[in-house]
Amino acid sequence: MLSFEPVVAADFEDLLSLRMEAMLESLLRIGLGDPQRSRERFKGQFDPQWMQHILKDGVRIGFIQLQTAEDHIHLVNLYVRPGQQQAGVGAWALDWAKSVAR
Repeated sequence: MLSFEPVVAADFEDLLSLRMEAMLESLLRIGLGDPQRSRERFKGQFDPQWMQHILKDGVRIGFIQLQTAEDHIHLVNLYVRPGQQQAGVGAWALDWAKSVAR
């Protein structure tokens, strides 16, 4: 069962780690993957009030971050742990984001 849980400021390190884990293969393929650069980039985006953990059966497996603009909502981040990808989790989270945007 999938659900959401609010993100708090203390979750930064865990979410950074999850983000790096989810992106690692792609970053290495294109010759990137500098942990300090990734930390700074994520630090500039991190805003818990617009973020939700994605849980599967109570276990955190990803997160989504939306942000409002004048007349629309941006999808800032959506990451799912590699072992949980290809199971419809991202599609489920995007469906939720679309409902929020409406």
